[in-house]
Amino acid sequence: MLYPVMLLGIGFLTACLLMAMLTPLIHERAVRLTVRRLSSRRPRSVIDRRAHEDQLRAQFAVSVRRLETAVEDAQAKTAGQLCDTAKKSAEIHRLKTELRQRNIVILRFQARELMRRSMTRTIVKMLVFLFERSQRQSERAQPAPVLRVREVRKSALRVVSAA
Repeated sequence: MLYPVMLLGIGFLTACLLMAMLTPLIHERAVRLTVRRLSSRRPRSVIDRRAHEDQLRAQFAVSVRRLETAVEDAQAKTAGQLCDTAKKSAEIHRLKTELRQRNIVILRFQARELMRRSMTRTIVKMLVFLFERSQRQSERAQPAPVLRVREVRKSALRVVSAA
């Protein structure tokens, strides 16, 4: 039982020794690749640095200009919509005014019609009254059938209700 444990310990120590030998090589390679990557991103000279800054400024100016054109387009679209809204509002106001005027004309005609009906009824009632009065006066002079007066009154009331 002691022999397998010793072999296991020797294997572990050998692996640790190999790792201790290979670790600096792996570390150096990782450092070298990282430095190479960082140096490729960084401008090497003052001219390259200025060119990079100019490129960033140009990209910023382009993005600002795109934003300005988008804002101008939105403002133009809003102005167009406001103009359309104002036109439609004016049209609605005009139509409402026309509607009010027509309603006034309709009410005037209705009032005239009511007045005409009222006057017609009054005239018919007066005619019936005068007819009955003349009938009464003629009855005093000569007796006449009462049925005829009632028929005239009913027909006059039919005419008044039809008007």
